Amino acid sequence: MTAEEIMKIAGKFGFKDINEFDEWARSDTDDYRLDDQKGKALYTDGDMGVALVQLSEIDPDIGLMIDLIDCKYCNFNLLCLGFLHDELLEAQDDFE
Repeated sequence: MTAEEIMKIAGKFGFKDINEFDEWARSDTDDYRLDDQKGKALYTDGDMGVALVQLSEIDPDIGLMIDLIDCKYCNFNLLCLGFLHDELLEAQDDFE
């Protein structure tokens, strides 16, 4: 992906430029940012693994859809994914 393509996604999560995004993605800790209006989150494993996470279209109560962003793998902290799933469900309820 080009920097422009990455920023098209990352900009929706509050990143001002590609340097800020790269710094976040290399932070050595897992983290995520929510886009409450769309019910999506951007997740990093802190080692340049980045994924776009959203509720599953098949069964949002128990599943997630995960798309990797400009990487070949992303390690997931299962506790963090559980919290993230709960927050996405709350955001969906607030939006509806």
